[in-house]
Amino acid sequence: MAASKDKGDLVETIVEQLHQLPGLKVERSIQIATADGGRREIDVLLSAEVAGYGVRFAVECKNEKKKIGAPYIDAFCGKLDDVGIPRQQGIFVSASGYTSGAVRRARKAGIRLLEISGLSDDRLSSLITRILHSTIYLVAEIIQMSTPTLGSGPDQNFGYVDKDGIRVGTVPEVVWAMWTSDQLDSSLGTHIVELRPPPGTFLCRVDAPADQQSAVVIYKVTGRLLVLEGSGTFHALRNVGTDSFEKGRVTAQFPVTDGPMELPAFESEDALQKATQVDEGVRIESRIRLPRIVLGRLYFPVSADAMDRAERLLESGDDFGFAEVEGTDIARAWNPTKPVVSTTPTDEE
Repeated sequence: MAASKDKGDLVETIVEQLHQLPGLKVERSIQIATADGGRREIDVLLSAEVAGYGVRFAVECKNEKKKIGAPYIDAFCGKLDDVGIPRQQGIFVSASGYTSGAVRRARKAGIRLLEISGLSDDRLSSLITRILHSTIYLVAEIIQMSTPTLGSGPDQNFGYVDKDGIRVGTVPEVVWAMWTSDQLDSSLGTHIVELRPPPGTFLCRVDAPADQQSAVVIYKVTGRLLVLEGSGTFHALRNVGTDSFEKGRVTAQFPVTDGPMELPAFESEDALQKATQVDEGVRIESRIRLPRIVLGRLYFPVSADAMDRAERLLESGDDFGFAEVEGTDIARAWNPTKPVVSTTPTDEE
């Protein structure tokens, strides 16, 4: 009996954790009065307000060895009727699946069937599994800037001037502002974006007159991959009716990373997907845009220390590239930068 209660408590605890959301009240093993003066216990009660009206969902949790049959669904229907909760607001959670009869009975009653995963073979504890956390640092690099009338140019040759001819910003500043505000496509590969001049401004080049043409920018996004391997638990609720996952929760521990972040680079989504595939365990992916873009041999906006290194290299007369100035540790992308005042044009992709 003790083991059976432990198994039931385990599923109830996991279901409670999976439903911890803002605006949703979650109660376990709650006693609810019936119309005839009795009381019935609800394993997990979910309460919320919708358009000013209180709504309750009752969750029945079972951690049985065999599949749940139709009699369990009938009993749950009776409990819902007793406490005055509509059957359509009933949710049944099983750790062992359902028989075809139970599925038909639940469909007729309007009860949602969920199957929980992530338990050990004896169903007495959560399964400890291998968990891989893949963090992809997204690096945007300007490859080319051009206009139909002004031609192409490198670095900050392209800028914006007002009606008086006063320079008010540059194309790289605009690209950087759009990148950091999630207005540019961040999928791996090469992209083209057309930038129209902001109202009241004109596009110019340092060696050419102002023009009202749009600037065409070609930029490339590469991904730098950091993979941390840890262990933990993963629980999920699968909707039996739709065969889709409704909720999931990962609890894991990962080692602390120290030292430079010299990470392998990937230029396509296909190559990245192949590198991050896992045969067993759970994979978690997160993507982070670098707070600066790559412009020639520097991150942009430029940091003071990178500018100092570039000036020293120029004075030495030695040939150098991005790695010699910024290094290979992408953490440098978060170094303090010189202030930038950017304009915000409209764009067409």
